Amino acid sequence: MGKITLITGGIRSGKSSYALTLASGKESKVFIATSLPFDDEMKVRIERHKKERDASFQTIEEPIHLASALKSVRHDMDIIIVDCIAVWLGNIFHFRKQVSMEMPEISNFLNAIKKFSIRTVIITNEVNMGLVDRTTLNRCYQDIIGMVNKQLAYMANDVVLMVSGIPVIIKNSTRF
Repeated sequence: MGKITLITGGIRSGKSSYALTLASGKESKVFIATSLPFDDEMKVRIERHKKERDASFQTIEEPIHLASALKSVRHDMDIIIVDCIAVWLGNIFHFRKQVSMEMPEISNFLNAIKKFSIRTVIITNEVNMGLVDRTTLNRCYQDIIGMVNKQLAYMANDVVLMVSGIPVIIKNSTRF
């Protein structure tokens, strides 16, 4: 398994910008984007994120099959950024219309990460620091994100919590 850095935090906390700083100076970079342009606001956000990345990034847009996206990456790349696990899980919820803790997309992704040898930066949202939602679907979403985040944090060499644009190191196996 290659070195994994998990970046978590609230919405708009600076996770993606921090991930890009970790990739700066690397020659061969891949960005796996999970967002779908469901509405005009999301289209604008996606375009803004694209402009933040320099031309040295190869971009793979994959909203559902992250394991397949990882397997498609050449093994000589320096770094991969996966943005964002919470959005990816939301996409799965949206298209399945029925969810459970046992979803093959999740186990396929986690197994692919374990076998992956390239430096990987994974971005996710920390959604379980607030209130428990009133609806069953949203509680299930929170539970699944929490479960996936825990598994990724366990596998990760480094875990960073972004707070108001400031990286707070939670787990550090080596210096960045």
